[in-house]
Amino acid sequence: RYSPTTDACMTMSMFWNCICEMMSEPDANLSSIMLSLPGIGMGDSEEAHKRFAAVVELVGRYLCLFRGDGSFGLVHFHPVYDRSTIHPLQKPSYGHLPPTSWLRPILKMGGHGVEAEELSDDELALSNYQRRAPHTAINILRMSQVNAAA
Repeated sequence: RYSPTTDACMTMSMFWNCICEMMSEPDANLSSIMLSLPGIGMGDSEEAHKRFAAVVELVGRYLCLFRGDGSFGLVHFHPVYDRSTIHPLQKPSYGHLPPTSWLRPILKMGGHGVEAEELSDDELALSNYQRRAPHTAINILRMSQVNAAA
């Protein structure tokens, strides 16, 4: 789905329309929606990233408030995605990568202790590239898709 809006309220409307559409269709017909929002946080400036972070935080908080996080997962994308500037900095944030400071412990828990210690902070920061896209987007997935990917 696509919306050229730069308005947070219109973004929320588009998001909830997507949720309603997914709720009205069986899993087999519609497992995810990529909501493209090029007007939200447009560009590669720090200010653009802050705008993106604020709007997707609003989306995630409202989904959780209405207990939709049990049915749907979110994955956020932005041209200059940088997890180190997403609040909270040292805790999970719905739809975002884990905090960068968690990456070494995660690698160690997975049995990659040596590799975890050898990676530089700059190398760990490369994980941000998996959430970079030409423009802001939110991938809305059914929880069955999230669980299948885990």
